[in-house]
Formats: sequence, C-alpha cells, structure tokens
Amino acid sequence: EVLSSEDAETDPRVNAAACRSMGLRSMIVLPLKYNGVTIGVLKAMSSKARKFRQKDIDLLGMLTDAVAAAMYFAVKYESDELFIRATHDSMTGLGSLQKTEKIVR
Repeated sequence: EVLSSEDAETDPRVNAAACRSMGLRSMIVLPLKYNGVTIGVLKAMSSKARKFRQKDIDLLGMLTDAVAAAMYFAVKYESDELFIRATHDSMTGLGSLQKTEKIVR
C-alpha cells in the first residue's frame, strides 16, 4: 500500500514538528516487496507541499520491484559469502568439517 502525505503541516498522521525540523512538507512511501514479502520501503520527500503527482507515484512504483530484488540478492549473496568464510579453511579454500559442525551445533 502506498502512503502519501500532501502536507505534513496539516496531516494528522505525521509528526509535523519533526517534519518541520527537517524541512519536509510532502512525502510518499512505497513498500519494497520481494516474493510477496515486504523487505523495506522507498521514501520520496519534498520541501514543498503537494509536490508529488500520480505520475511520480507510478514511476516510483515501477522502480520498487527492481530495488527490492537488488536488496534481496545483495543480502542473500552477502550471507552466502559469510557462510562460506565461516565453513571453509582460509588457507586451502576447502570446506572445513570442524567449522561446519560448530555452526550446526
């Protein structure tokens, strides 16, 4: 679900004082989903009220799938790399049964 605030000064859902301190007046927040699971959000903010139009929301909506997939695979491959480092001998590059057993326990 896309959330938007056209004017942080008048929107009761928004902390107006916090937005004012950061110079924000309008914002949209779009979920980043991968395989149906929300993994983050994409926020667009402006110092001007009523800055975002439907075309902006549509454009950002198209980007969310690509951003979510990139984030998912970045985390996945990073964790794969950490697992390999944790279970393989650094000198030989071969799998280490001893290191793997410690992780399994």
